[in-house]
Amino acid sequence: MVCDYLLTMLPAKAELLRRRYYKIGVTSKPGRKFFISILHLFLALRGRFTFKGMERYGSYSEKSYRLQFEKGFDFLQFNVELSKQHLSSHCILAFDPSYLPKSGKKTPHLDKFWSGCLGKAVKGIEIGGLGVVDIEHNTAFSLEAVQTPCQAELTAKGQSLVDHYAKIITDRKAELQAISRYLAVDGYFSKKSFVDQVVQQAGLHLISKLRKDANLKYLYKGPKKPGRGRPKRFDGKIYLTKERVVNNLPVWAVSFFTMLRCFGGHLAWAKLSSRALPGEKIASPNSSNLFTPHS
Repeated sequence: MVCDYLLTMLPAKAELLRRRYYKIGVTSKPGRKFFISILHLFLALRGRFTFKGMERYGSYSEKSYRLQFEKGFDFLQFNVELSKQHLSSHCILAFDPSYLPKSGKKTPHLDKFWSGCLGKAVKGIEIGGLGVVDIEHNTAFSLEAVQTPCQAELTAKGQSLVDHYAKIITDRKAELQAISRYLAVDGYFSKKSFVDQVVQQAGLHLISKLRKDANLKYLYKGPKKPGRGRPKRFDGKIYLTKERVVNNLPVWAVSFFTMLRCFGGHLAWAKLSSRALPGEKIASPNSSNLFTPHS
């Protein structure tokens, strides 16, 4: 995100960058100077990025690059501050893992990960990409890339792969909520373990796609029967393979214990609260406040 965009505005917006550095804790002039030089260098380098290659084409020694890269840099906060300055107010968040081919005996977290292009699990590494989508400008910027641990490390922590993905969102909920309250993910994440953590702990609305065999039921809207007993809540099961759900129709998802609104038959928009009651008013994705970010 930052490379192509920042270099088009340097040095005209150097003062803007300086304010952003102070906000994320980079107060030293050498640190700011090094970061800007890295942006230029990343655009100039071809092939593999190594410290030796950076020394050849850059303005620092190999040791200086190694020492600087050992220091942490909050790319998430930097990109969040940048997106606030240059994106519109109608944005949604997006998250999706991405496979990267990699080999070697010393590569951290080397394991088999799913490759969408190859359609199978392949040896390499994986990153979880967080991004922000600007609805008005029809564009998207990357916020942060988080490397996925190998299966052995996840097992040692007592986590599943889905738990790790959800933790990426929940650990960054403050920064993400400053941009938008809506997170878009693909159908893989339509799992209760992921939905509950993102919706309840991170306080985000979830936009995703359900499986074709999702257990959905119509909500009962008829008259209440006289007498004692629990009121009727549901009015039959929905068979997505045989019928098409009316757009913007609230339905009950049995496995998620929450209400959804379906679009295009299989698409669904998850309610914020997992304890939603039938008949509770839910904001429509056609409403004007769907993509309005909340502070």
